[in-house]
Amino acid sequence: MEQQELKLEQQYLAVTLSTAQKQLECARKTITAKQAEIINEKQNTSYDLSDFDALVALSQSAGFVADLLSRHTQAAQQIARLEQILQTPYFARIDFRFDADGETETVYIGRSSLTDEATEHTLIYDWRSPIAGVYYRFLTGNAFYEAPCGKITGEVMLKRQYEIQKGSLQYFFDADLEITDEMLRRLLSQNASPAMKAIVETIQQQQDLVIRDMENDLLLVQGVAGSGKTSIALHRAAYLMYRGLEGHLAANDILILSPSAAFERYISQVLPELGEDQVTTLSLEDILKKLLPKRAIQPRSDWWENLLTHPQRKEAMQRHMRFQMSEDFCTVLEHFLEEIHLYLPLGDLVINGVCLVSADMMRQRLSTRPKVPLGIRLQQLEAYLLSICGEQEDLTPEEKHQLRQTIHQWCKPDICGLYEKLFCDPAVFHAWTNNALSAADCAQFCRDTKENLQSNVLPFADAVAMGYLTMRIYQNSPYRGIRQLIVDEAQDYDPLQYRLLHLLFCQAKCTILGDTSQSIAKKTSPQLYTAIQRIWNKTHTSFITLEKSFRSTQEIFQYSLQFLPENTPIQGFLRNGRPVHVYPVETRQQLVEKILEEMKDMTGSLCLLCRTEKEARLLYAALSDHVPIRLAQAKGAEDLRGTLIMPVYLAKGLEFDHVILCDIDPDHLADDDERQLCYIGCTRALHGLSLIFERKD
Repeated sequence: MEQQELKLEQQYLAVTLSTAQKQLECARKTITAKQAEIINEKQNTSYDLSDFDALVALSQSAGFVADLLSRHTQAAQQIARLEQILQTPYFARIDFRFDADGETETVYIGRSSLTDEATEHTLIYDWRSPIAGVYYRFLTGNAFYEAPCGKITGEVMLKRQYEIQKGSLQYFFDADLEITDEMLRRLLSQNASPAMKAIVETIQQQQDLVIRDMENDLLLVQGVAGSGKTSIALHRAAYLMYRGLEGHLAANDILILSPSAAFERYISQVLPELGEDQVTTLSLEDILKKLLPKRAIQPRSDWWENLLTHPQRKEAMQRHMRFQMSEDFCTVLEHFLEEIHLYLPLGDLVINGVCLVSADMMRQRLSTRPKVPLGIRLQQLEAYLLSICGEQEDLTPEEKHQLRQTIHQWCKPDICGLYEKLFCDPAVFHAWTNNALSAADCAQFCRDTKENLQSNVLPFADAVAMGYLTMRIYQNSPYRGIRQLIVDEAQDYDPLQYRLLHLLFCQAKCTILGDTSQSIAKKTSPQLYTAIQRIWNKTHTSFITLEKSFRSTQEIFQYSLQFLPENTPIQGFLRNGRPVHVYPVETRQQLVEKILEEMKDMTGSLCLLCRTEKEARLLYAALSDHVPIRLAQAKGAEDLRGTLIMPVYLAKGLEFDHVILCDIDPDHLADDDERQLCYIGCTRALHGLSLIFERKD
């Protein structure tokens, strides 16, 4: 029976590969022909630009060439897809018997579909197709899936998995599990690649529920470290584009909010690997620069660095940031917006010694129709004042020009200057807080903020607040075309940041993924997701918890648990490896020597993690003469090959074969912040973890 099954599977594979090969040859001929047409058209395009008929012909030719280029691109994408199919055409099969007619269909599942054009028989189903969802969600037995025509019920008669490499069937086995643990364990045991890989072969049932969710406008995912949140986010983007063929959802309609440039590079190959265009990835700092183009803005990583390198100021900095990003500060900003016309730098419009419009009259005009965005009211005021100037016939052109500039400055206020006025009167500020802070704390907060604003670089938290004011005043988002927003590392954002994101992407559906145990320098509870729901206020919202961690070996997983609060809901995936190594040393020199010794036995990717970039730089200087190593910095989009050294906060979202924590003493962690930092560092490791540190007195 087994030999007969093997023979049938080999025959099916041969037919599939033959069909793909024929289509590939046809696609290559097509693309060669398109290339020749494009070259020929461009060579024959030579027109007299002073001749109207020639210009019309040129326009038509340009349109023809654009169409040829589009078809050329489609052919190139088809070639890439077919070449991938020839390597690994499919990874799974289900036999599904339909309740409606009792017929059984054999469904082979791969990364992309393949149809025999002569018979119109589907040889491979795309993993995102409705019927393929049965493979991820059901064991053998009763099952169903949602098709465009409605709910289809039936029975899974067979569930089979394949290992096919370079078009050759290595083995197959029947699986009566969600996704066979042995296959997953084997894949997880491999070395990490420098870029994240697609995981379509091993998507778990809960992960699939998130990826395929089309019912909710707001999807919230709390997932422990290693639960696959980032992979889910990217596969969801691929699924949305697949389903978006009906609603014309393209890659440029989706935006991923990412934590760092290194993370953006790390995830950059997943969607192309799945046959889709890469979507836009931006950090919150990128968005703030778009909103506040005239100011240099402090990266959030710099704030973390300052906090971790100045422990004596840590409590004050955290207290300041906690309030500045809170709902209470949002309330203060809303009070300020209600009365912002009183703070605008308006002046009397005086022409030839006569006051035609006083500043008070302008403020009165701006205070009416409060539901109309202030930005529009300011535009209307500017138009009104300019019309008055235009009526003054005795003004010289130079005087009119000067007046126009003055009026424009009044009606296009500097957001930074306006924001500074918020802190000029601590008593008013305190009244607006509704006693969330004491009068003394308000006075201190105002003093500290005004001092921070004197820097040439705008502090990150103040940039967020100014971005919020900008959006509330002008309500003109540069991202209004985004229809799907994916936010990773949700725990790193606070209420004010979520309010800003809501203003920027209010028309978009959102997928927000995070882990409250991986916050840096702050406490984050699951109540964060309740706050997000309140801010976004979407009718259809779902909250999903992922409690199973797949990344690390059982030894690393168990060791990491000590840094979490007791009773944290988390499960590990049983995959054994080497023990965690913990080495306290007495001196700096011993630290360097022990790190070099530990590195000798490590293969694959290795990352040395330090508490701060300052410490990473010092250690890099000590190690770089002995081993090839690269220092990763916040502004760099690092290639993750080889050996890297970086601060822990830059490693969020990344993973490595081996990790060495170089300056964190696990037995003498000062507070919850330090424990969370240690937890983040430990959970970056797949196969090996070492902690090497100078012993504290």
